[in-house]
Amino acid sequence: MDFTKDFQTFVDSIWDMNYHEIYELYQAAIGNEKSVTLYRVEPANGSDDTLIIHEASNNALRLTPKAKEFFPKWIEANLMEGSDAESFYGMKYSMERDAEQEARGRK
Repeated sequence: MDFTKDFQTFVDSIWDMNYHEIYELYQAAIGNEKSVTLYRVEPANGSDDTLIIHEASNNALRLTPKAKEFFPKWIEANLMEGSDAESFYGMKYSMERDAEQEARGRK
């Protein structure tokens, strides 16, 4: 497993993140593990740090308590176009549905 403490390095290690994956990363970051299937959240051995592990790539982000507190804000600013998580997901979902509807209309 590869570990990093750098948010961008971790995100870059996950190939072509779509809006579902970004939303799940946010959910993992805020501790809502019930809706998370792509990531595993667990304590780092012997410290107060937390690991967010991307299951498919086996890459992990190690967060200090301070970094863990800041990470959701970083996700919103850098991956969610400055939107809050729910607005971002809703907008992307609507855009995807509109594109599907438009594609069906062209057939």
